[in-house]
Amino acid sequence: MINFASILNQAIKHNKNICTIPLTNINLDILKVLYANGFIYSYTLDYKKRKVLVALNIIGDTNSMRQIKIISKPSKPVYYTVKQLTNHIVKEGRFYILSTSNGIISSESALKLHSSGEVWFEIIK
Repeated sequence: MINFASILNQAIKHNKNICTIPLTNINLDILKVLYANGFIYSYTLDYKKRKVLVALNIIGDTNSMRQIKIISKPSKPVYYTVKQLTNHIVKEGRFYILSTSNGIISSESALKLHSSGEVWFEIIK
């Protein structure tokens, strides 16, 4: 999870539009959320090399996301209730990726499903 964020952050920092991340089920679930919300353009699976080629979504000369901030760590997990999510998303306009009982979903989906969970990442636009 931390490796995923650091690889994407390096690609964003160096204005690369393509990067490669390890192929894991968790990484694929996170990529599905990022793709569904327009933060990445596409991703291609390479089962032989166990890698995923990720094309970042470039708007103008910049990426659609500026940074992926890690919120929960193995030593300190962070959980948000539905009320906390509402405060952070609606009032402050933030975007999170959460692990819930419904799977790995975006903060907007968590609000629609009225679900709380562990906050893994904050996507800074």
